[in-house]
Amino acid sequence: MSCDTLRIIWLHYGVESPKWDATILEHLKNDSTVEISLLDAKKAVYEDVQQCGLTSSSLLVNRVSDAQNPELVKFVLSLLQYAKDFLKITTTNGLKTYNIACSKALQSQVISHLGLCQPETRIVRIQQGSASNTGNVDALRSAAEEVGFPLLVKPNAGGFGAGIRKFSTEEELYDALLSSGKEELFSSSNDGVLLVQRCHENAEFYRIWHLDGKVQVATRVSENIDSETGDGISGSNSSGGDGASVSYNSCACSASKEFVAFDPEPAVHDEIERIVRFCGAAMGSIEFMVVPNEDEHGVGLQGRKRANRRLYFDINMLSTLPFSDRIEFESEELREKYSDPHKQVADFIKAKASSMSAS
Repeated sequence: MSCDTLRIIWLHYGVESPKWDATILEHLKNDSTVEISLLDAKKAVYEDVQQCGLTSSSLLVNRVSDAQNPELVKFVLSLLQYAKDFLKITTTNGLKTYNIACSKALQSQVISHLGLCQPETRIVRIQQGSASNTGNVDALRSAAEEVGFPLLVKPNAGGFGAGIRKFSTEEELYDALLSSGKEELFSSSNDGVLLVQRCHENAEFYRIWHLDGKVQVATRVSENIDSETGDGISGSNSSGGDGASVSYNSCACSASKEFVAFDPEPAVHDEIERIVRFCGAAMGSIEFMVVPNEDEHGVGLQGRKRANRRLYFDINMLSTLPFSDRIEFESEELREKYSDPHKQVADFIKAKASSMSAS
């Protein structure tokens, strides 16, 4: 093995090359100076990191989904701590970043701490056992009264909009809480934490991918709806007649979404960079919505209500970059700029590994 070889360990979650990683890995494997060790977080033990031949001059790339089950998340956090403190290995999207990414409740606190706006949000802890049902119902009703309708009940951890439920009226929520479907609602979050968040039906949604502390790809997100069948509309009746909740997929990366690349204003760059810097994130994406002037249910620092503002609601670590065939470009300049974002990620990883090797 050459002393100039860049050693990278690719920590994944049982899928070595999911569709959003495969292209990045292909770019890396095509470089003869790069040696990649794939490590499955679902099977790994601490000694496996050492057996990969990594040293303090190597780079650990954390690609474990932040939507995994609590048991895996707990182990990955301990593994990242081990790599950082015992082996002195630099990690992209390491301990602090992964911790924040795994908790939407913590993300809400980050957004508030940075003085940015977000939809009105309340955190509810679900108590286990049938004896706790009354308390859980009361907690959700109280949070809903403070947030207002329509609202979303969101699991603290999850991806691709999984487990999100929308309630348009107070009656819909109360009917669901009095039905047999309440158990499904209570258990939608695998860690017993739910977010009750105001739903803005007339908002415009945006997803900004970032890399190395800067905006990489900025997109507006819209539904790809079949004009004849209506396929692609977010939301489907999931209540089976017990309550009127609907599943609500707000994830920008769902198959029904279309992306329009745009050049964001300086304020967006500044806000994204502040979030990334606080979280210590090397790559990922951040989502926000923009509400029209008449919609004032956005909350900023110290609870001040602001209209027509960006409301941040999701900080993602696992960068699910869209391919160019899913992006509409407003100009040829933007098309050229975003021509191969996966290669940009691969080049960043190589540059980071090279800096570790040189230090």
